[in-house]
Amino acid sequence: VDALLDKLSSDDDFRETFQKNPRKALAAVGHKPSADSNVAQGAWTCLSVSRLADKETIRASRDKLREQLLSA
Repeated sequence: VDALLDKLSSDDDFRETFQKNPRKALAAVGHKPSADSNVAQGAWTCLSVSRLADKETIRASRDKLREQLLSA
């Protein structure tokens, strides 16, 4: 989660990749895909990015984003 938020709040190339191919971007920060990573159902169905907050907004909201991403 920390690596993801670091990249989203600072790295333009990563942000572009995240918008175009979120799975590839997550893999680049060490995320291991789930068993259903090749199917269009399960957790992956919500993994699309139509608009990404600007870097400053992500930095300003980092603690809340981290908490939300780590919650069950």
